[in-house]
Amino acid sequence: MNNITQLPTNQLEPNPLQPRGAINHETVSDLVDSIREHGILEPLIVAQTPAGYQIIAGERRWRAARTLKLPYVPVIIKKVNPQQMLEMAIVENIQRQDLNPIERAKAFNRLKDEFNLDNHVIAQKISKSVPYVINVLKLLTLPDAIKDGLLSGLISEGHGRALGGIGDTRLMIEAY
Repeated sequence: MNNITQLPTNQLEPNPLQPRGAINHETVSDLVDSIREHGILEPLIVAQTPAGYQIIAGERRWRAARTLKLPYVPVIIKKVNPQQMLEMAIVENIQRQDLNPIERAKAFNRLKDEFNLDNHVIAQKISKSVPYVINVLKLLTLPDAIKDGLLSGLISEGHGRALGGIGDTRLMIEAY
C-alpha cells in the first residue's frame, strides 16, 4: 500500500539517476504559482537511501516547495534499489511524455549499460513495444546537429527517425 506521509523539505535530495537532463526554471516558476494557490496535489515519490531520501518522481514539485519555503512535502516512500529508481523515474516521465527524445534515448541506454538490460526487458518495464525501444535508441546514432534539432524542438522525433534512415551522414545533414 502507498501510504502518504510528510517529510521535511530539506531532507530530500534530487535523484542522481534522474533521466531528465535539465529542469526548466520557467515551468518550476509556473508550478510555484500553482502550489501557492492549491498546495501540492500529488505526493512526491522518494526512496530511502543510506544518504537520505532521494526523489524518484516530483523533483519540480520539490523545487517549487523549496522556493515557497514549505517546511514539509507529502511523499510516498518506496523501498527500491538504484536500478528500480531509474526504471521508476523513466516510466514516470514517459507516462507524462515529459522527456525529450534524446533524454529518453539516453535513459534507455543507461538501462542497457548500467544494468545490462536488453531491449525486450526495457520494453516490458516501460510498457512499450520492442520496436519503440529500438527506434528511440537509434536516435543516439544521429549526427550532433540533428540531435540538437530534436533537443530544441526544431524537428520532431519522427523526423529524426526518418533522417536516421538515410544512413549517410552528409545526406542526413543536407536533408535536415
